[in-house]
Amino acid sequence: MTPEFRMIPVADLVEHPQNPRDDLGDPQKLAELANDIAENGNTEALHVFPITEGENAGKFLLIAGHRRTEAARLGNVAELYARLRPDLDSLDKQLETMLRENTHREGLTPINEAKAIQAMLDCEGMSVKKVAKRIHRSETFIRSRAAMVKLPESAKSAIDAGRMTLEQSQIFDEFADDEEATAELTKNAGTTDWGFTVNRLRNAKVRKFKTAASEQLIKDLGIKTISSYDSYSSNKYSRDYDRDKTPGERVAEGQVAVLGSQGDLEWYQVKQTGKKQLTEAEIADKKRFKDIGAGLEQADALWLEHVERKISAAAGHFDRPEDAPAVLALRKSMFAGYSADRARATRVLGIGVTAEGGMTADVVAAVDARVDKLKLLQLAYLHAFLHLMKDSLHKPSTWHCKYEWDRTSLQKFLDTRREIFGYEVTAYEQEAIDYWDEKERAATAESSDNDEGWDLEDDDA
Repeated sequence: MTPEFRMIPVADLVEHPQNPRDDLGDPQKLAELANDIAENGNTEALHVFPITEGENAGKFLLIAGHRRTEAARLGNVAELYARLRPDLDSLDKQLETMLRENTHREGLTPINEAKAIQAMLDCEGMSVKKVAKRIHRSETFIRSRAAMVKLPESAKSAIDAGRMTLEQSQIFDEFADDEEATAELTKNAGTTDWGFTVNRLRNAKVRKFKTAASEQLIKDLGIKTISSYDSYSSNKYSRDYDRDKTPGERVAEGQVAVLGSQGDLEWYQVKQTGKKQLTEAEIADKKRFKDIGAGLEQADALWLEHVERKISAAAGHFDRPEDAPAVLALRKSMFAGYSADRARATRVLGIGVTAEGGMTADVVAAVDARVDKLKLLQLAYLHAFLHLMKDSLHKPSTWHCKYEWDRTSLQKFLDTRREIFGYEVTAYEQEAIDYWDEKERAATAESSDNDEGWDLEDDDA
């Protein structure tokens, strides 16, 4: 069949609703093209499909030449040279032609191409294999492009802007069922934090999977669990590293388990010891230890309230222009990528949400938004609290100075807290310090007595 060419009024040209190109390019270049067409006409024919039905009957559907048509309108050109393509009588044929036409033209982005390919796949009777053959691309290429259509808009923009590779975009598939992870990937798309974010989310996904599997095993086998604190703070348990034993065999032996931070089960043998009858002194000591723990809970609450008041009161501090670098440095280094720091920050920022249910995207956003509003003195207080202050002050073990470096570390913390926050040791905290000092003196005295006993035996010998 001999191709038919004719001049067609620009007013009779209808833009294709599935045109892959959604950007007509540089306005300056479009203006130059408009001038050229106004002076010389279009040397390259448009491709159009004659419309015979509907409200646009008698007009022509643009298949190739959207940019040239827009330039003609800009240059007030009345007619354009076009080739009639009645053979393009289905959407898949039209999309195929548009894709092949635009493949070698500047301005068709990967996302533009992805949308057109997905539209072809949606046509009746089409498949990955058929589309690949029609536009002369591999099936892998077709699948990867089609997957891009489901990406968040920020990721699509990062791809089109060259900030994200196509390989990186495929990582979104790994977290398709995780809205929070997808939100984090979207936030960091095309940034320097991308690699760190992907590794952290992958590790979290593995940890979540292991945890779920371990929890199901605990439920199915009726495994008795203990806390990690109990496993090392008590002499009732000994770790069993035998990898050949099955969980069922361990349960039969009476072992207990700790659900580790990475989702694995750590197994412990319960030591067989007779129940010891406590002396009056031991009972009193046990009660004192419990009272100290209760007191430290109150002391910790008072300390947090003090820090919160300090940060709140510092809102009256007015930053100077020369403070800007210090403010920026503190904000940049406040969390250093660690969610634990943000979790601690929720305790003194009064943001209305806490990290008790985990560091969700809402909690992270609330903390970051609050920090962005803090002034220099407020930031300094928060930075000191997160990076110079001890954590777990409500635990009696935190106040135990068994070695000299323990004592030095504790004293440094107390001195720093007093110097920065003007906060003295509370009676509850002093009670904990005195308790452990007494314990250490008693242990030293007992050791000394034992040493003397050995010396006497040596002398007798």
